[in-house]
Amino acid sequence: MVDARARRLWHLDHAPARRLRRLDDAATLRLRTWSTPPASARELGAPSVPSTPAACDVAAPVCAPSSSVCAPVEPDTCRPWSFGAFGRYWHPAIKGEVLITRGGEPGSGSRVDTQDDLDLCDASAWEVGVSVGYRRHRVSLSYEWIPFSGSSQLDRPIVYRGVTYPKGEHVDSTIDLTFWKLGYDYAFVGDPQAKSGLTMRGGLAAWLWDYDGRLQGVDSGIDESRTFSHVLPVATLAAQDAFGVFHVAGRASGGLLASDRYVVDLEASVGVTLWKTLSLDVGYRWMNFAFHETTNEADWTLYGPFAGISLAF
Repeated sequence: MVDARARRLWHLDHAPARRLRRLDDAATLRLRTWSTPPASARELGAPSVPSTPAACDVAAPVCAPSSSVCAPVEPDTCRPWSFGAFGRYWHPAIKGEVLITRGGEPGSGSRVDTQDDLDLCDASAWEVGVSVGYRRHRVSLSYEWIPFSGSSQLDRPIVYRGVTYPKGEHVDSTIDLTFWKLGYDYAFVGDPQAKSGLTMRGGLAAWLWDYDGRLQGVDSGIDESRTFSHVLPVATLAAQDAFGVFHVAGRASGGLLASDRYVVDLEASVGVTLWKTLSLDVGYRWMNFAFHETTNEADWTLYGPFAGISLAF
């Protein structure tokens, strides 16, 4: 009787310690289970985690059962769609010649030099555009306006659109170029949504350009103008390398219909990215543009600095 009573008293005294040991063993087992990934989530009765799309280029986060802590994933790299908008100011000079005839009649125009004859000033050119991207693919649309104007006194007679402007005439002249650019490109190097590293794109575009030229004789009152437009197919190659918030970029565009109908457009820039979405850039651009429409001809070189701002979402 005494022994039985003593055993009951011993069990009552040591019961709390035994229960604590069982709780410690259960907690240790759960920690070991979480630290060692199971062969499959189904073995633990947990719902399956969908695989990350290929465009993310990162592994899907793995969560322990009943745990709220997962491996971090950069959200920007997992967005298949992207949107952008940009604006640019360019301050180019122009050099070259233009020949404007009347009704395509040969001999009804003479070659006019944009500097020696017209004294055209540097332009204040603007370009705005938008883009939509899906993973490595991107479609863009932009509009560019390049207006030149100048005043001079002719030191020789010139013929513009079938009308002769005499030597000594004071003339006011304007040349406006506008471009609608619709293009597609593909990022074949790098991650197009990454915030650092090298990215290269290649693509094709259609440039719809308009020429609007006018020559006014201040003394004689002669006033002649000419407008026309054309579409030019263009290939593009662009590269950008980012280092933290700073980046350098370059672009080459070129299109050719004939030896006297072409465009070559080159630029390079440096910039900084703020708040992951806003970029400020400065650079230099050089363009050689030539056209031959019936008997109207031009061969110009445009060059000068530019500054731009862009937003990416």
